[in-house]
Amino acid sequence: MKKKLTLFHLLFAVCTNINITANAQVNVKDSLALVDLYNNTNDSGWIHQDNWLTGPVTTWYGITVEDTSVTGISMAGNNLNDSIPASLGNLVNLTGLDLSDNQLNGSIPSSLGNLVSLNNLYLNNNQLSGHIPYFGNLLPTGRNIMQPFDLSCNRFTFDGMEELAEGFPFSSYGNQAPIPVHQNGNALAVSAGGTLSNNTYRWFTAGNPTTIKGDSVFHPSQNGKYSAKVTNSIATHLTLYTDTIDYSVALPVTIINLEMHQQGSIIKVDWISLTEINVAGYSIQRSANAVNYTAIGLIQAKGNDSKQADYSYNDAQPLQGANFYRLEAFDKDGKTTYSNIASVNISNGKTVTLVYPLPAKDILYVETNNNTAFPLLNQWGQILFTTNINHKGSINISGMAAGLSYLINNSPGAIQTVMLSR
Repeated sequence: MKKKLTLFHLLFAVCTNINITANAQVNVKDSLALVDLYNNTNDSGWIHQDNWLTGPVTTWYGITVEDTSVTGISMAGNNLNDSIPASLGNLVNLTGLDLSDNQLNGSIPSSLGNLVSLNNLYLNNNQLSGHIPYFGNLLPTGRNIMQPFDLSCNRFTFDGMEELAEGFPFSSYGNQAPIPVHQNGNALAVSAGGTLSNNTYRWFTAGNPTTIKGDSVFHPSQNGKYSAKVTNSIATHLTLYTDTIDYSVALPVTIINLEMHQQGSIIKVDWISLTEINVAGYSIQRSANAVNYTAIGLIQAKGNDSKQADYSYNDAQPLQGANFYRLEAFDKDGKTTYSNIASVNISNGKTVTLVYPLPAKDILYVETNNNTAFPLLNQWGQILFTTNINHKGSINISGMAAGLSYLINNSPGAIQTVMLSR
């Protein structure tokens, strides 16, 4: 039957041996902390538990007593399991705590920061994790900061490790267990703790590594196996390594610089694509009202990699009046991605206004075949401001609210609908 040390056993242990002088008896608070240590850490499974249930506290295995206080606990490699009890923080005269080479898990109790007499702390080679508590109370004026604090070979991150490294520069905290990589959609991330701006993340896959400082999120440009290592500019004795994750997704194509250009009576549609992974092709679509689109052309994708690719398509028969263009990129699995919208206004067979991108966010680009003024109106018809455009220019709309606006080419009086987004 598993034995538990009760208060009755405790009082028996500290008071029964008449050969023990009063100075050797242990105060009740310290004794109760040892009871918690015994009960919390697999008591009957300990390799050595000499006298812990039968003799005075001064004879218990691994315990050092001076006067009436516990000053040392040495339980290295004694098959301790589960968590460290917070009541060990009550051992205010404890100078040495060695719980190394066991199977302790959970976090270090913050109460251990109250052990102002502690000269050495060995918690290495366990399964401890979580936040490293503040040990600043152990650093009064004139205190030696060269105490051997060893937290190595656990499951810690940089969470609280920076303060330990600054306060106790000779402490050991390296060789922590690998940390997991998390995938959220097309992004990979690791939780390494510490101050984000102090962390440097180096990601590895086939090819060149990628280094990111101050950002734990990484967007891969290709499928494959990924891992990372993380360093911290304060806690320099620790390098965290991650598990390897098999990253395999259909990466969406990124379309940039969708533009229209007039070449005689033809409208040339140009665009650039990035991260063209698993993309089969592009459908060029046109609309007269920016609502109902019709496919007018199809172009096969150039490759299946992350290199930049340039594309062009000639619309030989643009509509009279408004022409709205967009791209539909479709991958080999049937998924689709749409580009922003660019528009052209044709009057009497001539290009009057090219406007892109749509919706617009901060900058609206305008091309025309003359030098003219372009008033921008809100949805109630009020002129917000006017910009002069000489064939090609831009309009800063970063300060405007999202919604519907109207751009007028004063020369022919053509009106272009513009959607602003935020």
